[in-house]
Amino acid sequence: MSAGVSSVFDAVPAACLVFDAAGTVLLRNPAAKALLDEGATVVAVLRGARAGGGDGAGGVHDWAEAIERCVSGGEAARAENVAYEVASFPPRRLDLTFAPVRIEATGARGGVLVAEDVTEVHSLSGKLAEVEAFAGSIGLVSRVAHELTTRSMR
Repeated sequence: MSAGVSSVFDAVPAACLVFDAAGTVLLRNPAAKALLDEGATVVAVLRGARAGGGDGAGGVHDWAEAIERCVSGGEAARAENVAYEVASFPPRRLDLTFAPVRIEATGARGGVLVAEDVTEVHSLSGKLAEVEAFAGSIGLVSRVAHELTTRSMR
């Protein structure tokens, strides 16, 4: 990889892995080193990943199949809110995107995995839902109190 392309790849803020047709990791940027576990293959890197964060939602469930479809079929795939738990990192929530890549000079196929850390967004969404539920119950209590006060004044 040329120095210019390498510096751009290293500057991408999302975790990026470039892999070959067999799913072997060829390159990983600094963000990937900071977010994702080590592994010789994409499947090994994602061994602690559970699609849908364990709640049954959101996209790809078989990483090897996603890699195969990406490389052979040229299909991009996305999995959102993936629970990622490995011993070397704290538990995280990730959005994963697999995109096909073809090297024109050699005709070789492979792909890119982009992993975005959405842990904070997921956490804040949960807290917002709790606050909205609490606010709704306060509104209910307020309406009941108003009704009781109004009726007792009659």
